[in-house]
Amino acid sequence: MPENQMTDIGNQETEIENQMIDIVNQKTEIEYQITDNEKKKNDTENQKNDIENKRIDIGDQKIDIENQKTEIWNKKNDIENQKTETENQKTVNGKQNVNIMKEITEWLFYILSAVLVASFIQSQLYAFTSVHQSSMQDTLSEGHMLIMDKLSYTFSEPQAGDIIVFVNGEDSNGFINKYKVFLKDVKLRFTKEYRTNRLIKRIVAVEGDVVDIKNGFLYINDVLQDEPYVKGHTPGLGMSFPLTVDEDYVFVMGDNRENSLDSRSFGPIHINSIEGKAIFRIFPFSKIGKP
Repeated sequence: MPENQMTDIGNQETEIENQMIDIVNQKTEIEYQITDNEKKKNDTENQKNDIENKRIDIGDQKIDIENQKTEIWNKKNDIENQKTETENQKTVNGKQNVNIMKEITEWLFYILSAVLVASFIQSQLYAFTSVHQSSMQDTLSEGHMLIMDKLSYTFSEPQAGDIIVFVNGEDSNGFINKYKVFLKDVKLRFTKEYRTNRLIKRIVAVEGDVVDIKNGFLYINDVLQDEPYVKGHTPGLGMSFPLTVDEDYVFVMGDNRENSLDSRSFGPIHINSIEGKAIFRIFPFSKIGKP
């Protein structure tokens, strides 16, 4: 074989090898490109997954935000409800306070009215009184309780034989004076005292009558008096008799004549000092009734 042909064949073989190398290189490059494309595809998938995850996270965050908004709204509603409940409670408490104050005011009004009515009855109409001396024995004894009629002498004049209650040295005539006597009595009750000038006696003579005491007996207008209720004799106790009772005065004595401080000692009493007439005994129960 000629040398030129051998050279051409060698050159062709070299060219073929170079082509094969190029083909291998191209294959390698293509494989690299495929690998790179796969990598890019994976990166794209990963990016897609990341984006999807971020979208999910954003959705979750949005849900959390909505939940927080709902929670805040619920808290706001709770606060509003609490505020409304507080206002309602304040309104209820206010109404209750108003009702309580109204009830207290009504009770105070009732109590005050009752006190005023009771004081009016006690001072102007009827009153309870107790016997603190023995000067009216045996008709009345110490501790007896009586009802006194304060209207008796508003429409009539005192009569001989009446058992009266009077405040010696004080004027108990008229609305104001009766209230003054009543208020002083209330003050004395708080100190657990009683009036020493409130006396219970029997009228034995009225204005114009002539009173005389002879030998332990009472004479009115020269007439010996029949007094079955009298205990003991009737001494004059140093007063000069006969005595004429002045206008608007009465002469009083206790039924226990030997142990009684009465008109024989301090003289006739003015009718303005008479509080009332003893009309009923309420204690002791064994002697209940007219004294």
